Amino acid sequence: MLDVAHGVVPALTVGSIAWEAAPVAQEWLRTKAEEAEGAGDLLLMALYVILAGAIIGFFAGYASHLFLDMNSKSGLPLIARGC
Repeated sequence: MLDVAHGVVPALTVGSIAWEAAPVAQEWLRTKAEEAEGAGDLLLMALYVILAGAIIGFFAGYASHLFLDMNSKSGLPLIARGC
């Protein structure tokens, strides 16, 4: 029996969320970073900037994880388990 939801459904779901939500979240975090910098809180500003970059890094890491594991024997299949 094929386990399609194990690979393709999570990848498409995360991909569609990233495509729509990541730019909005990054812009919000960058605005908050500018506000923190204006208030003189450089530590909070740095945290916001790092988080804005980490959002895309998370999704890129997830995509590369699926890509690199799709051919390993015990990894996550991209299309379906059992093919």
